[in-house]
Amino acid sequence: MRCQQITQNHQRCKRSCNHKYCWQHQPQQRGGGRSFINPTIGIWTVYGAPYCGYTQNALKLLKKTKNKHTFIDISSHKTKVYRELKEKYEVDHRSIPIIFDPEGEFIGGYTELSDLLEE
Repeated sequence: MRCQQITQNHQRCKRSCNHKYCWQHQPQQRGGGRSFINPTIGIWTVYGAPYCGYTQNALKLLKKTKNKHTFIDISSHKTKVYRELKEKYEVDHRSIPIIFDPEGEFIGGYTELSDLLEE
């Protein structure tokens, strides 16, 4: 089965389902449920949707500032991601993008990223 998610290069993924670039290929959490939020340590992690302007602006800003980043498309699973974000990080963030810094800490959305990088 081929993956249908979008990779960090904004291209349709063409790998088989044993890679780690999209939410479908993230490790499963205890109890057998799928873990949607697994930020990659060492690079910025952006969870969002290809159609979202703020997600696209966040990706452009990271590229402009030459920060390594990865994009994970969660467009069809936003409700589950919001729930997991609240359970794991105790944050009631209900919009995309959802951005994590290279240390794996939740920083917020595009506004928070912009404030942080343009200081």
